[in-house]
Amino acid sequence: MSAEEYISNTSAASNGSTSSRSGTLTIAGQTFTVSQRAQFTDDPIVPGTTVVKAVHFQEMRDRIDLLRADRGLGAFGWTTSSLNGAVVAAVHMQELRDALAAVYAADGVASPTYTNGAAAGTTVRAVDITELRAAIVAIE
Repeated sequence: MSAEEYISNTSAASNGSTSSRSGTLTIAGQTFTVSQRAQFTDDPIVPGTTVVKAVHFQEMRDRIDLLRADRGLGAFGWTTSSLNGAVVAAVHMQELRDALAAVYAADGVASPTYTNGAAAGTTVRAVDITELRAAIVAIE
């Protein structure tokens, strides 16, 4: 069995943390890095039950910032530098979509479409967060 086959046939427990984790394996003198992305807080968002919080937006910003950096894109000009304690609004959702759209464009992939078209001027709903999270995970 080759090292690549060994890695693809090896499993690890899912990462239930809101922090990503990584480790290395050395097999036959070859070192491989294995990474697991972080879980989102309150995943899944449950309509009518889960309260939308600033942390939900900050986590998506952080993940999108990493994706942008991986592709050599400049920093996105977020409306507020940190959402800790801030009231989140539809403008923040639109910023997330715009920042992520640049990542998709950098990969030469069409940006996802969203149920709620342009988020500006509308209420942020659970489905908006769920769709954006899925779009982030899909391009990671």
